[in-house]
Amino acid sequence: MDRAKSLQTLGFVFLAFGASFLAVGVATQMLVFTVLGPSLMALGVVFLATSKVRVKPLAAGVKTPQAPDGEA
Repeated sequence: MDRAKSLQTLGFVFLAFGASFLAVGVATQMLVFTVLGPSLMALGVVFLATSKVRVKPLAAGVKTPQAPDGEA
């Protein structure tokens, strides 16, 4: 599975768990679930946003810096 697809899957899973934890926290008035829910949802949004970012490859003529001969 490629990186973007796996990040999307993680994003949706965290969104779902966050929503369910938030619902449980509001229904039972337990502070732990109420705080944990939005945190997990935010993490899901971060994963989804990261999956949409496209990294540009290096240009064809650009060389990466290399150490001089004899140095590691």
